[in-house]
Amino acid sequence: EAARAAVALDAASADAHYWLAASLGLQADQEGGKAKITLAVEAYHEAQRALELDPRHAGAHHVVGRLHTGTKHLSWVTRLIARGLGLGAILDQASWASAEFHLRTAVERDPDPLVHHVELAKLYLRRGRDAEGVAILESIAGRPARHSLDAHYIPEAQQILAELRRR
Repeated sequence: EAARAAVALDAASADAHYWLAASLGLQADQEGGKAKITLAVEAYHEAQRALELDPRHAGAHHVVGRLHTGTKHLSWVTRLIARGLGLGAILDQASWASAEFHLRTAVERDPDPLVHHVELAKLYLRRGRDAEGVAILESIAGRPARHSLDAHYIPEAQQILAELRRR
């Protein structure tokens, strides 16, 4: 609601549209079925609006990259349903290359948030580019946490690395 209020107050703010996209994306991660798709569609439109206002916006690139990655994991049946529920534009634009572009752009534009690095590493691992993914995760795993978000993503990087070593 706060993000919606921010957009209502300043519809020309890329940050406001990004925060709305990010909060919708987080909510979509928690939902299932039609609600997940509806939230993802709205998150996509808000991220796209943020990029129209500021093409260099790291957070908006991150949201689009995550959405493109997510759509590439959908089964053909889910894709068919998702297309009927309005996810067509995302499905049409999504590719592994576009997901990588957006996630890499997020890292390049704003390297401080570890979430950008972790999501890019996960994409590399999914695509069989283990050396690149592991290098990113190792660079994160040994860092001291600067704040609570780091305190979440550093252990996540460590956990992924531990799982890879058990294989």
